[in-house]
Amino acid sequence: MAKTSASPETAGKGPLSQKVSLRQKHRLSLTPAMRMGLRVLALPTESLTEEILREAEVNPCLMVESWPTSSAYEVALDTAAAPEGLSQSLLRQLGMQRLDADVKEAARVIVAELRADGYLDASLEELVSDYGIAKPLLAAALAAVQSCEPCGVGARNLAECLALQLRDAGL
Repeated sequence: MAKTSASPETAGKGPLSQKVSLRQKHRLSLTPAMRMGLRVLALPTESLTEEILREAEVNPCLMVESWPTSSAYEVALDTAAAPEGLSQSLLRQLGMQRLDADVKEAARVIVAELRADGYLDASLEELVSDYGIAKPLLAAALAAVQSCEPCGVGARNLAECLALQLRDAGL
């Protein structure tokens, strides 16, 4: 009896060959809950309200509570933004001025040093020593801050505040 050995070239080509293959399929299936969710999301407001009431009649676990309706004014009042603070207002105004980057940065320092009522307690010399910014830059920055609204902001005392207000009024 002669033995035959299959060479690698002829292996798997005979009538009794075996073949291994791997297939992968992706399939998306929507559950009934997902289908209902998609249907509910597509409903307009009136139809959604009707659907909720219909489901509440069928399902004793669901309870429908009505909310008091508000006027458009009340809704707008409830959603109004918080008023802008003095520092935010000044920084916004300074951002609209054509200032060199160094002057703008010095102006930010001055805004940070302002009291809540808009007065500047620190002298320019103190700001020079605290922040290391040149005095001419601080003077230009102070002038830029004092040109902002409200009139008189950045003043170091009442006399300067009144002088700024008079200058703004053209007197």
